[in-house]
Amino acid sequence: MDYSQHRLALPPDTPLHWYVISSVLGKGGFGITYLARDSNLDKPVAIKEFLPSQFATRDADKTVHPDSAEHDDLYRWGLTRFVEEARVLSRFEHPNIVRVHTVFEAHNTGYMVMAYEQGRSLKSLLAERHTLPERELLSIILPVLDGLQQVHQQSFIHRDIKPDNIVVREDGSPVLIDFGSARQTVEGDANTMTSMVSPGYAPYEQYYSKGAEQGPWTDIYSLGATLYRAITGVNPVDAVTRSSALLEGKADPLVKLQPAQFPDYGPGLLEAVNQALCFHGRQRPQSLAQWRELLETGDTVMRTSPLSVSPPVSQRSPRRKLIGFGAAFLLTVVLGALGYWQWRSEPADSLATPLADSLPAAQPSIEMADSGPLESEVPAAQVDTPVSSPPRQSEPEPTEQSLEDQRRQARLEQEQAAAEALARQEEERAAAEALARQQEALRLELEREERALRRADAARAEEERARQEEAQRELERRIAESELIFAERQAQSLDTYGFSEDSSPEPLSQPRTAIVQANDNRWQSSGVEIERGRRYQILAEGSWSMGPLCRSTDASGEGMYTLACWDVRGQTVAGYPHGALVGKIGQSSLAFYVGTSFEFTATQDGALYFMSNDSARYFSDNSGELQVRISPLD
Repeated sequence: MDYSQHRLALPPDTPLHWYVISSVLGKGGFGITYLARDSNLDKPVAIKEFLPSQFATRDADKTVHPDSAEHDDLYRWGLTRFVEEARVLSRFEHPNIVRVHTVFEAHNTGYMVMAYEQGRSLKSLLAERHTLPERELLSIILPVLDGLQQVHQQSFIHRDIKPDNIVVREDGSPVLIDFGSARQTVEGDANTMTSMVSPGYAPYEQYYSKGAEQGPWTDIYSLGATLYRAITGVNPVDAVTRSSALLEGKADPLVKLQPAQFPDYGPGLLEAVNQALCFHGRQRPQSLAQWRELLETGDTVMRTSPLSVSPPVSQRSPRRKLIGFGAAFLLTVVLGALGYWQWRSEPADSLATPLADSLPAAQPSIEMADSGPLESEVPAAQVDTPVSSPPRQSEPEPTEQSLEDQRRQARLEQEQAAAEALARQEEERAAAEALARQQEALRLELEREERALRRADAARAEEERARQEEAQRELERRIAESELIFAERQAQSLDTYGFSEDSSPEPLSQPRTAIVQANDNRWQSSGVEIERGRRYQILAEGSWSMGPLCRSTDASGEGMYTLACWDVRGQTVAGYPHGALVGKIGQSSLAFYVGTSFEFTATQDGALYFMSNDSARYFSDNSGELQVRISPLD
């Protein structure tokens, strides 16, 4: 391929790690394939460069980047998939699929290094020979199926199978190349990149669908289209044209292959092609194994049309010989003119002609002027030759006028064939333009969807950020209110009591009850780790006594004093009775009054402790205990 055909291609002699670019092998919608030389191993390789020309370009310093900011996410997603899927493809080792050696990133893009397969593409063979016999065709397709099966088993599909991408090596073995469009089929994959399809070989789901709607049946369609081309000599009708006809209620323009029209091919092979080319994916075979069963149904050994038995040359009249020679000459002139016109006006493999216009019609057998060698091959038992036959009356030789009429008819047929070829070219051009418009519309729609998704994501992120900020403000407000409440209930200074650690405190997920003894002059652990910002409730039940001269009281301490038991001060939290329940969060914090009930928002983290509010020197004659229940409120 000439470098002028792709302005974004890297120039020759460009180094990529230890590879050196030699020339361009091909280009597609997602990248360019180069012939390069591995300077370490001194051998040629093929390198696929990720360069989606729909939304990326190259700078003068060879760096590849999205052509606009709105395509940045799409480009990054595509590059990531290209590299990840190349790594998976490198694990495949099969003689009939191209070997992926390595993948690396440079110039802000990715490069997939593959084996360079020398040989002729199936497209080149078909351009030269028009069609292939069944035996040779299956010797190419069946090994490719073996290799492709390994790819499908890893949930990957090729997505660009066509005669261009099947190479027949010099030893006759086939290899499937160019996995640059391959991708993994992931259920629910929301990302889609605009697909650059090959008209005639790509099914309709490749024009519009996401990855989850493509699968082995997608590659099977392309394989069927490749066989169709090799059997009929023409490209299949593209999926967009088929879709338009079916939507309008018209017959499918892709004519099915019939054994009567192609007697040299087995019915099983023809039916396998028809099944593979079903418009709807669900109607095709769903796996290569299913399709292979169809391919191998029936006799796939090459057959030849039976020879018609003709009377011996000695029994043919001169007129019949001359007519046969004239018909053969006329057919040669017409076919030669058609071949010359197609060679001059279009590539041999470029027309997607409706099959009905190109199928071979049933022709009467043409007897040549001298068929002695042919007759010698016919078994004598099959020829019913009379012992003698009466001489036939000779008929007049054709006149110059009749020969001129034949030549004029040949010219008319040649002109008609040329006109039909031009019409087909115009139809294909119009179809290509319609396809390009549809692809552009799909690309724009995808861009709109991507922008809408990004806007929706941004809006959700902004809503979440605002919600979190509001929640944080509300939390700080509650903590500030709680600090005022604690200030009213707190001691004026730190106490000097010790701590009783019965268990390791844990954050509270459900209510927990602690037993607080009246006679313990240490802070008793509740087993609860308080967390800042969370809301808690403390409820105390039971009764205790601060000495035999005092009345029993609950956690409030109310009513404990008598004439013999009075307030002598010295409480841990001043201003509350000696028999009150007090608490502490963390060992270095101030104690606070709890009483029978207390709800609060924690202003700090720390273990929760309890004890009675009695004076230090009077604990020894205390008695009783409280059941203190701590519950989370959020």
